[in-house]
Amino acid sequence: MGYHRDSCMLAVAADNFTVSIVDTGGRKVVRRFRGHTNRITDMLFSPDGRWLVTSSMDCSVRTWDLPTGRMINIFLVESPATSIALSPSGDFLATTHVDDLGIYRWSNKTMYSHVSLRPLSEKTKPTFTDLPTTKLTEHDETDVKSNTQRNENKLTMDDVSEKCTPLAEGLVTLSMLPKSRWSNLQNLDIIKQRKKPMEPAKTLKLAPFFLSTLPGLQPKFLPSEEGSDIPVTEVGGGSKILNLGELNPLSEFQKCLQQCAGSNQYAPLMNLMKELPPASIDAEFRSLAPESGGSVEWVEHLMTFLLKTVKTNRDFELVQSYIGLFLKLHSSLILENPDLLTLTEKLLSEHKQAWTSLQYDLNMSACLLAYCKSAVI
Repeated sequence: MGYHRDSCMLAVAADNFTVSIVDTGGRKVVRRFRGHTNRITDMLFSPDGRWLVTSSMDCSVRTWDLPTGRMINIFLVESPATSIALSPSGDFLATTHVDDLGIYRWSNKTMYSHVSLRPLSEKTKPTFTDLPTTKLTEHDETDVKSNTQRNENKLTMDDVSEKCTPLAEGLVTLSMLPKSRWSNLQNLDIIKQRKKPMEPAKTLKLAPFFLSTLPGLQPKFLPSEEGSDIPVTEVGGGSKILNLGELNPLSEFQKCLQQCAGSNQYAPLMNLMKELPPASIDAEFRSLAPESGGSVEWVEHLMTFLLKTVKTNRDFELVQSYIGLFLKLHSSLILENPDLLTLTEKLLSEHKQAWTSLQYDLNMSACLLAYCKSAVI
């Protein structure tokens, strides 16, 4: 049995494979549907109470129109459906099947295109429909490979930076990176605390040797004395002293930031940051502070990079996460420095302008979709 509370309609499946619709208020049968040839496994009403969807062991899923009392849709599947469910808005149908642990989701075509809902006769021959899947067939794989190869032949390295250009002025583009790469940048401290081991790591009792490494986030070993590029200063007596002042302790991120600040072109820096994991980005941002060996000038370069990137309207969600992490780490330094405070005000102005335009477009799209959805229903 299936019950629709708003209309007080009760659907009852019988042993003769028929479905009866009972008006519980008037206590009488108002509709009777015939067509299934095997045991009915599940049934449900649409949210508005206009349709009744039934599944049976004859591998068919049928949709009945209650006002007209006729069947308006039917399709067959390889494995009989054991259970069905509709989303609250009626735009998706979920099914489970015999000897299958998966849940399959079907889209309601009437929500986004015109579908004729004329009644079907009892002699209508249903067609088999493949279950929804995320795996490509051999034909689909061939098409995807050919399209990919065609696109690769058309695109060159010079076109990579241009393919994410907004279609019109005022529009924004996304970075297309996984959400895990940018959504948790501001919560890395909490994540590290949760992943902190209960017991401290045990050190090795006997280590065979230790190799010296160059300073920086990427571990690099010091070269040997023969052919070494490390500058040394010869002192009387034949001894050699390392000239640490001439060593280059800058990381790859800092080198790229310095070069981009000199040329005023920050695209290489953004490409580098897209390749870095969230933990490395957090460490690089922290290393720019004076207390971590950086300087106010480094922080100013990073703020200029964020300001320039916001103006381009590219990698919108990625830049927002970088701005949030930057303000979280260096807010106290910004308040103490007037130059940084001025840059922050410019960044706030550009951020408001970009977000206001985007929010207006989102509200317009949401209103249009809501109107179309209500008009169709």
